[in-house]
Order: sequence, then structure tokens, then C-alpha cells
Amino acid sequence: MKVTVDSTDYRNTHGHSPEGNGNWVFYRWLNQRMQTVAAVGPMNYSEAKAEAVDFARIYGISEIFVGS
Repeated sequence: MKVTVDSTDYRNTHGHSPEGNGNWVFYRWLNQRMQTVAAVGPMNYSEAKAEAVDFARIYGISEIFVGS
């Protein structure tokens, strides 16, 4: 299953794409509410994204968002 990672909210808030090291939160929208899918870190964004995508795939979630 393909998992899409949307970083639009993060880019709008911070003025740039997610990058670097830190603690990262990924969420999904469910019934008009944000639901945390994965909170990972400290690690770089690409590692955190890979973990969040793996987690989403396990639970059948096709779209996740990067928290700002």
C-alpha cells in the first residue's frame, strides 16, 4: 500500500519543508479530528518519515500529515 505524506501545514507554518533533526509527529484526519499516527525522535526527518510510513502501512492508513 502506498502512503502519502503531506507536509503542506508544516511548510505553511515554518516557511520551508521539514528537514533536519528533531522530534516529529505525524497525524491523520479521522471524523474531522486529528489523530496521532506516530511520534518519533529525536532523529532526522527522513528517518522519522520512514518510520511513520511503515507504521501507517501496518494500520492501513493511506495519507498522513507532518505536524507543525
